[in-house]
Amino acid sequence: MSSYIDAITNVRLVNGTLRMDLMVISGQEDDKFTFAKKEELVMSLPAFSQALATMKSVEAELKNRADAARDAAENSESIQ
Repeated sequence: MSSYIDAITNVRLVNGTLRMDLMVISGQEDDKFTFAKKEELVMSLPAFSQALATMKSVEAELKNRADAARDAAENSESIQ
């Protein structure tokens, strides 16, 4: 099962579990979005730590790929 979310809010610790509200954009007025709670994610602290490590690893990989793409584009411009 997949869930699309736009934001995570209201992160709290309840009885040893981490709870996070998963939000979606439900509307827009002028330049401000309105959000509605879609689901609640409940995780143990070890599961949260593992997920955080995974996210940090993914972030580093995405930064490396962006840097490599930028370097490749700059090198191709200097060759021409």
